[in-house]
Amino acid sequence: MVNNPLKETNLDRYTFRVPPQMNKFQISDYLEAVYDLRVKKVHTVNYDGKVKRRNGLPFKQKAYKKAVVYLHTEADDITPAGGQDQGSSSSSSSSA
Repeated sequence: MVNNPLKETNLDRYTFRVPPQMNKFQISDYLEAVYDLRVKKVHTVNYDGKVKRRNGLPFKQKAYKKAVVYLHTEADDITPAGGQDQGSSSSSSSSA
């Protein structure tokens, strides 16, 4: 549900790209449950999808939300507590 951090700083602050329907409480609960992080506070910014053109026809990119998460302590590695991320696929398929 939450993508890997987009940007990492030395201020115990990490930036995530999250679905627009998630609120600050859901983001905090998700990071504490799945990634085992102690969240201090969450700031969010909503972004509308940009209108682009392909082959002369306009289309709109999806809207998204950016969450800036402040942690109590600096995290060495942000990986799910259960091992692999829920969005990643562990099976490899080869087609010939």
